[in-house]
Amino acid sequence: MKNDFVSRYTLLLHARVQKTFSNCAMLHEMYQELTGDCISASQRVSKSVRTRLRFLLDSEDPDLAVDLRQFNSGPQTKYDSFFEGVQSYINENSLEAAQERRHNSISRMALAISVPDLIRQVEKTLPPETPIPSESYVRLQFWPKNKHFQSALHYTGKFHIKYMVQTRQIRLSLVDAHYAAATYRYLKEFCVKFRDFCTVLCIDDKVQVKLGESGFPIACTDRGRAAVVHVPSQEQHSAGDHDFSAFKLTPSATLCVDIPEKVDGSFYRGQLSVCVKDAIFQHSSPLRHAVEMYRLLVNDSAEKPILAIKSDGGPDHRLTYLSVKVSLIARFVTLDLTCLIAIRTASHQSYRNPVVRCMSTLNLGLQFISLMRDKLDEKSEQLLSKTNSMSDIRKCAEKILQSTKPCVDLLNEVFQWLEYTERPVKT
Repeated sequence: MKNDFVSRYTLLLHARVQKTFSNCAMLHEMYQELTGDCISASQRVSKSVRTRLRFLLDSEDPDLAVDLRQFNSGPQTKYDSFFEGVQSYINENSLEAAQERRHNSISRMALAISVPDLIRQVEKTLPPETPIPSESYVRLQFWPKNKHFQSALHYTGKFHIKYMVQTRQIRLSLVDAHYAAATYRYLKEFCVKFRDFCTVLCIDDKVQVKLGESGFPIACTDRGRAAVVHVPSQEQHSAGDHDFSAFKLTPSATLCVDIPEKVDGSFYRGQLSVCVKDAIFQHSSPLRHAVEMYRLLVNDSAEKPILAIKSDGGPDHRLTYLSVKVSLIARFVTLDLTCLIAIRTASHQSYRNPVVRCMSTLNLGLQFISLMRDKLDEKSEQLLSKTNSMSDIRKCAEKILQSTKPCVDLLNEVFQWLEYTERPVKT
């Protein structure tokens, strides 16, 4: 009897049979065989399973059991085509950081400067009716920061990208910083109260953008960030990375704030405008900022009698300077204002200026480009080679403006490509 039982139920040890039938059905069949229990199953499904198991045992042929789960290739999503397009986009745009002083295994992908931009770039390479996932779902496909987080469960490993946010590294404190904060608080309360008659402008100059010599482009970003350029087949960087350059461009950013209805609302939303100037012949000055602001406000159809200006208190915005006071008076008279308010941030706290938050958006546009000036005629190049400073270059020739104009046009196109608070940047 023992040998009959072992020979009969040896078939149950077959892997295919174990996957097909549950352990409960097998154990119940063994129990009935040993005890002689003839009680039938109370449920129709259980009765059907026992009937098939008994038929398999009587036939002694394990090939009769087929596990249909072997035909299941795993969960299929309708976004597989999109994920394949993302991986192809990454492979085709092989990037390296133009930074000879730092070496690591991470390369910054700057062709796609944000998640919405990545979706738009990949969408252009796919057929028109390809399903496109949402921004939040694509963001969940980035390499998780912590594998124990709940969001890590949605990571599928379709592509190897890590999402990183750059933060400000240095912040200094000042004893009188609370006075500047209180002044800004009073300004916001005033602007909210007279929001229908008030215009708020936050102004600041971005760090200067470097230009390389003719035939040798230089990465636009500073040493603190990784400048990303395309690496050709000979595996040499197509752009230099230097600390100093004779030619520079200065982007001046102006944020026209959308005044909220309450003082606790956001003063970081509004229309961002950028003006790119040559740092040698068009250096930043109070009167130049006044002209830029005049052109910006004149083009606005809704002219308001109250103008509030917030700056970081730099040399071209410091309210104690006579040149700055004259430029403010010129704006008051030219724009026919009823009230003009100008405040500044505390020293070393320019990050409290709302327009500084826009600089990260501009940095995204500068991450993937390198600039160089056009070549001048032979005589001008000889004169230019003898100069060592900006003052020497100013004495050289005005033709340099013509050589830097293509770079200015390129930066304007890049900034127009960017968006801040869902609005395109104006130049």
